[in-house]
Amino acid sequence: MLTYLILLFGVFIISWSSILIRWIGPLHPLIIAFYRLLISVLVLIPLIFANKKKIKFTFGKYHLLFLSSSGFLLALHFFSWIQSLQWTTVGNSIFLESTHPVFAFILSYFILKEKGSRWVVVGILLALGGIFLIVKSDVNSPQLASLGDWLALFSALCLAAYLLIARFYRYKMALLPYLIQVYGAAAIFTFIFILMLKLDFFHIPLQSWFFLFFLV
Repeated sequence: MLTYLILLFGVFIISWSSILIRWIGPLHPLIIAFYRLLISVLVLIPLIFANKKKIKFTFGKYHLLFLSSSGFLLALHFFSWIQSLQWTTVGNSIFLESTHPVFAFILSYFILKEKGSRWVVVGILLALGGIFLIVKSDVNSPQLASLGDWLALFSALCLAAYLLIARFYRYKMALLPYLIQVYGAAAIFTFIFILMLKLDFFHIPLQSWFFLFFLV
């Protein structure tokens, strides 16, 4: 029973993400993504010291490859999804972004050679039909709304690829150091993009900071 209550609470918390992003205000999505990732790392680091078990951080050529790939995909996911929330409706963005299991199934089929059941295929076809109806309805909408829908789909693809790498690599190390390193890598990538675009990431309204912390 406790497990179901925790799961229900987690779903409730996650469902606030899109609303909080809207409440943050007209900040650039890269800045929102950067602080969301950076503050998350700062929150997780003390847990390393609080953990009684000795946690090891793994370093190596292949580790850096997986870490960089996961971080880059996660950074793209956050950027494209947050931008989609600013351009299209919350409903469209959340539904289209939530199709990442469809992309995960397709990627796992071609990359991991995994085959799903008929019911999975039926569910995917229904999801793709829903995607088509939503995207089609926004064709004659303002250009940003239509672009926001496509960005939400792109964010779902990035998240699916990120989860695929996480599934392949996650069992090679403990969860906490994995999260810290991947989130840290994603924060670095978003910061590089911020510097390239010469965005002001210092002058942020107090209200935006408030909702940023809640987002984390």
